[in-house]
Amino acid sequence: MWEIAIERDQIPSKYHIFGYIQEDQRIIAKREMIFVNAGILYDRYLTKNDAVLLSLNESLSTITIKSIAMGYYENIKCGKCKHSFTGGYVKSNGFLKTYMGVPYVKCSNCGSVNRTSYKPYSTFHKIEKVYHWFSIVFRYTFWGVIFGFVVAVALHKFVLKDSNYLDATSYSIIVLIVIGMNIYAIRSERREIREVEEAYEAMT
Repeated sequence: MWEIAIERDQIPSKYHIFGYIQEDQRIIAKREMIFVNAGILYDRYLTKNDAVLLSLNESLSTITIKSIAMGYYENIKCGKCKHSFTGGYVKSNGFLKTYMGVPYVKCSNCGSVNRTSYKPYSTFHKIEKVYHWFSIVFRYTFWGVIFGFVVAVALHKFVLKDSNYLDATSYSIIVLIVIGMNIYAIRSERREIREVEEAYEAMT
């Protein structure tokens, strides 16, 4: 069906969005076109997949495709020559995403300056700063709990040889991993904030 869609495409277009292959929800790029199968039902007409959102940022020609099942993918292009800054579609952290970064980026292909949807941390409002740190702590706490639980189960199963997975030892492991991951995340984010501020100062 993907091939038929290409053969029938006599009029040049950028996007072909459809939903008639319910069991094959995905995204492909062929012949300078983006094909998005956004089908959410399967053959019994019951909901199977999550909705897909295609959003465009005209200033930077940013294409974001979002689906809980497929994750978040972005292709950020120069608004003038359409050169891809990301080298095509790359997986993006769309969940609780913050917009900390440089407000302008220069295209290495045509030299034009593109405005982004980002801004340096120093220009954030208080609410934006709270949200920024909350999103980071929440994400790393979430993954820390999952990773910590896996480690605790593996410890009980292969080392302690018991099935009491939710004991004091397990909770301690989860807490330590969550704390460690958050310390790493905060330090990394502070370093990134400094790098963005330095790049922003160089621009101004």
